[in-house]
Amino acid sequence: MKRRRFVSFIGIAGIGVCIAPISCNIVSKNAGNQLTELQAKNLRVLLSAIFPEDENGPNANDIGAFDYIVNLIEYRNQADNLQTWFFQGLDDIEDLTQEIIDKSFFETIAEQQKVILEKMIQSKQGEDFLSELINLLLESLLSPPIYTDNQNVTVWQWLEVFQGNPQPKKEEKFPEILIQYGLK
Repeated sequence: MKRRRFVSFIGIAGIGVCIAPISCNIVSKNAGNQLTELQAKNLRVLLSAIFPEDENGPNANDIGAFDYIVNLIEYRNQADNLQTWFFQGLDDIEDLTQEIIDKSFFETIAEQQKVILEKMIQSKQGEDFLSELINLLLESLLSPPIYTDNQNVTVWQWLEVFQGNPQPKKEEKFPEILIQYGLK
């Protein structure tokens, strides 16, 4: 797969354009801010469809996009409705896939995924969801190593940028700050 595929999804979605790998609690129904097992499987495949593995650089898995997004959803202020909206977007992808292909999204192949994503962006809600997902994916790509799986800065080396100093310390990460001040 080529980066061209990634760029085509960005163009199709019409978008413009950090974050800690924490183990994801996956449940069978949305419980507060947790993904269901099906949503988690679909999110992993969806991220790989948007930012696939190829010879040109890291993929969604390499940059820790799944953990970044799950963590962000987990810690995001529930008042902004991101969690509900995000879960609905994942459910919409599943519903659309079932309707068109009669499979779960995580069971599809690349050509089927392209059809589903092209169909999804035909609605404003679908386009908004995929645009936000791409934004989150790119945030995970550019995040400091302390927040992602980019611990050896291979992503930054691929982008030919170098981390600034000082980097945040573990106790200064977003979730820990919330805990320190009794907000979580």
